[in-house]
Amino acid sequence: MAGDIDVDALAGLMAERPRSLALFDIREAGEAEQGHIPFATFLPRRLIELRIGELVPSTAQDIVVYDGGEADGRAALAAATLAEFGYRAVRILTGGLGAWRAAGRPVATGVNVPSKRFGEEIHEHDGVESIDSDRLAQMRAAGETFEQWDVRTPAEFGRATLPGSRNVPGVEIVGRATEAAREGSLVVVHCAGRTRGIIAARTLALLGVERVVALENGTMGWRLSGRTLVPGDRVEAPFDDDGAVAGALADASGVLRLSPAEVERRARRHASEPVILVDVRSEEAYLAGHIASSCSRPGGQLIQCTDEVLAVEAVPVILVDDGNGRAAMAAYWLRRMGFSEVALLDGGVPAWRAAGLPLAKRPATVPAWLARLRDTVPSVAPSRLGEASRIVLDVGTSRDFKKGHIPGALWLPRGWLEARLAEISQDGLDFGREIVVTAADESQAILAVATLRRLGHRASWLAGGNAGWVAQGGTLESTEHLPLDLPQDVVDPPYLKGEAGMRAYLDWEIALTGS
Repeated sequence: MAGDIDVDALAGLMAERPRSLALFDIREAGEAEQGHIPFATFLPRRLIELRIGELVPSTAQDIVVYDGGEADGRAALAAATLAEFGYRAVRILTGGLGAWRAAGRPVATGVNVPSKRFGEEIHEHDGVESIDSDRLAQMRAAGETFEQWDVRTPAEFGRATLPGSRNVPGVEIVGRATEAAREGSLVVVHCAGRTRGIIAARTLALLGVERVVALENGTMGWRLSGRTLVPGDRVEAPFDDDGAVAGALADASGVLRLSPAEVERRARRHASEPVILVDVRSEEAYLAGHIASSCSRPGGQLIQCTDEVLAVEAVPVILVDDGNGRAAMAAYWLRRMGFSEVALLDGGVPAWRAAGLPLAKRPATVPAWLARLRDTVPSVAPSRLGEASRIVLDVGTSRDFKKGHIPGALWLPRGWLEARLAEISQDGLDFGREIVVTAADESQAILAVATLRRLGHRASWLAGGNAGWVAQGGTLESTEHLPLDLPQDVVDPPYLKGEAGMRAYLDWEIALTGS
């Protein structure tokens, strides 16, 4: 049984540096975006089983969970799930976020706030230069010579970028800095908004590029200036840098270098001696071969969303690359952010291989515990879904349900299953009939079935989920109207929220250093 913690006690723990507590807002991300306790990690209860092992490797870790303080009991359900997975030091914030607010404690809004605030601090304190979209357009029209780099992920770049941009994601810029410094051309870097562009510009300056600016407000600023974006056409370029300058920056900032044998020892003992291993190479390189207990976050993206990966500030972090400066640069920035123990695998994956240590290939698509559960709970083939004795329940997110669901399906997201199940029974869920559960993510359906069966209902999951239904010739229907009135569960990127949404987001981000 989880214990309780009051607001004052929690505030005391959160004031420690480095923070040794894992604080999770277990509401949906859309709710947490509207207001959360500063430095909390968003961990919706529907994702606890799937993410907790990566976020908190030690089951002895001190954890506090909270919800909004309403009577829906979601924090207690989250604590119970953590207990089922062996976590034995879990407490619930009494009164949740409501009690925190009532006590006059600060409340943060937005997502990835620590990283966003850090970017604005670097912009101010390190003197990062920037130009606006009008100036960039003038430079292009005048035929000026300069490099223009989009530092977002390849997927983001491919969807839409500025005319003339070249994709150089995150700390990949380490491999382009030597050439850029040698050529002496101006380099203009941008992301979708501000943070990654600011960090990239400062990174290049630290690596010796004398003429570098960030595009103010990135692709959103370009659109708000009345200009259009184009699909990106990515061209791979060789990584050309030995990492010496980045390594010197990391060493000077207090980053540790660990041998493959030491990293292997710490990875093997990570459950008793907590450590987070992050592979900062590209996702393709990670899938081709990685240290088994590491997670994948390409370097520049890690600095953008540290709260999503590093839930406990005091837990040591080890970064892994190919020994070419990516990890060193990312480690430097983590130290600047205040993480107390940051290390890198000396020599990277090549040194790991040379030491005869094994690499895992593509990670299992289904965790072992979920595979066992899948084999335990009953399933229904898509071809049998139309039988009259069955009711279809979609437990996916609102975004997924709107995009496409099985015709006639009822909807109740898994995070709300216990709290709102009785409500949808009034809208057609007959507890005397078998419930077939589905979702765009079949893991959500499997977990929901286990819950429903514990509650005494006849339930099974649709084999393959919605994708299995489509593969058998079924169709999905979309909708703009949700059948249940629930708080917002997902967070849409600001560039999908129209002009007003983009302006509001950029204003919020710029104001972070004043909060």
